Amino acid sequence: MRNGKTPRRTMGGGHHPEPKVYISDKIPDSLRKSMQTFQAKNEIPVFLKGGPADKALFLTTVALCGIGILGVLRFVWSAGFASKKK
Repeated sequence: MRNGKTPRRTMGGGHHPEPKVYISDKIPDSLRKSMQTFQAKNEIPVFLKGGPADKALFLTTVALCGIGILGVLRFVWSAGFASKKK
C-alpha cells in the first residue's frame, strides 16, 4: 500500500507467458518421446494420451463404476420397498 492506495488484484486479467519446457539430454530417447507425448499442448486429456489402451482402460473403469452405482441403487430400492412377510 503506497500513498494510501490499496493494491489492485485482478482475476485472470493478466497474461502469463508459457513456461519454456526443458528436457534433459541425459534421459533415454524412449522416455524423452513419452514426455513429449504427454506434455504436448492439445485438447486430449492426459489420461487418454497413451492411445487405445488408455481409452479401453478408461471406458472399462467408467462401465464398472456405472454397474456398481446401479447395484447400490438396486439394493437401496429393494431394501426400501421389501415385500412384507406374513
